[in-house]
Amino acid sequence: CRIANLKIAETINDDPEILFKIALEYWYLQDIPKTAQYYSRVIEINPNHLQAYLNLISVYERMKNWQKALDEIEIVRRIAGKTQNQQAINIAEKKLNFIKGKMNLTKQEMIRKTEPPFN
Repeated sequence: CRIANLKIAETINDDPEILFKIALEYWYLQDIPKTAQYYSRVIEINPNHLQAYLNLISVYERMKNWQKALDEIEIVRRIAGKTQNQQAINIAEKKLNFIKGKMNLTKQEMIRKTEPPFN
């Protein structure tokens, strides 16, 4: 049923809030490329959709596309700075520190830090 609803919703390609919900569904289903595609479409329609940018940071992080994640962080900082959205700025700063920490880990270090037992 969830997939059928997605297919119907995908026919609506100009409503950023519906597209945002589709992206959330693909994230839930862990279809990361589709998630990125739909968040990008939301941003095409509404270039100031702060939550889409914030979520896209996590998508690029999952893809290990560090540069794109960093680019999205900068966009969030710029948009949130204009609107004085301190919460979004704080989230972007936390994500920046987290991503910088992960970028330089070797595969073995990443496994050690993200899978039990945590050492």
